Formats: sequence, C-alpha cells, structure tokens
Amino acid sequence: MVKSIKVPSNKEVWMVACCMALFLLLTEMFIGLRSEHLLMAFIYLMLFFAGLPARKFAVALLPFAIFGISYDWMRICPNYEVNPIDVAGLYNAEKSLFGVMNGGVLVTPCEYFAVHHWAIADILLEFSISAGYLCPSHLESGSTCRSRETFTCVLLWYFCLSI
Repeated sequence: MVKSIKVPSNKEVWMVACCMALFLLLTEMFIGLRSEHLLMAFIYLMLFFAGLPARKFAVALLPFAIFGISYDWMRICPNYEVNPIDVAGLYNAEKSLFGVMNGGVLVTPCEYFAVHHWAIADILLEFSISAGYLCPSHLESGSTCRSRETFTCVLLWYFCLSI
C-alpha cells in the first residue's frame, strides 16, 4: 500500500515562504541574523513540507514561535532606552526584609553569598534542590519511578544537568 503525501497548496507555499523571508529580512535588518534564527526557520520549513501531520504540528507551534520572535525582537528597542529603570525601592525592601549583616554593613543574601562562597555547600544545596524537584508527593507512591535504582539514576542525571 503506497501512501501519498499531501502537499500544501500553492497559496500556502507562497504565504509561508513570504512570511519566512520577511521574518529573516526584518531580523537581519533590526537585530542581526544569528544561527538560531536560521535553525528555527529551517525546522519550521522542514515541518511544513514534511507532510500533513508535521504541517499540523508546525501550525500548532505558531503561537510559541510568535512569542519567541516577539521576545527576541524586544532587543530592537530595549526598555532601558525608553524608560528609566528604578530598582532602588525593591533593593532596599529586600535588604530590610532579608538583609544580612556583613562586616557592619547590611547586604542582601545574594551579595553575602557572592562574597562567602563555599563550593561544597553549593553542590550539596544543588543536590537537595534537585531532590526537591524530583520528589513531590506523587513520587512517594511510585507512580513515576518504579524502583529506587531508577529514581537514583534520574536524580543523578538531573543533578548533573543542573550544574
């Protein structure tokens, strides 16, 4: 039994080709074309012309692609060039709520830990955070990891990736 691949109509081909060319042209003009833009265009075109199920998947991914493109294009006019950025209030609020005395000076926790850095504590903390992400209550019932070895393997894999 031979399956036939349903090709897109000429109207769809021209619309996708024009939109992709416009995207690449505007990206090159305003923020500079980078390899991820070309990769994104190639993957989308490959999905679009691969067949009907892949084309439906490409169309379903359009909202995410448009969100990514709009986020990337925010570099055209950065916010700090449009409005002044005022973080002094937030910074002072963080210092007053969570401040730590360091040498007689009140500093934020991240400033404190930037000065007092312990590699072994960072590794242990990362391990406990990884375990916290992977050990919600549904894991205790064994619904995700059927054995202790599987859970340990997944935990170590996630830990290595998150470092």
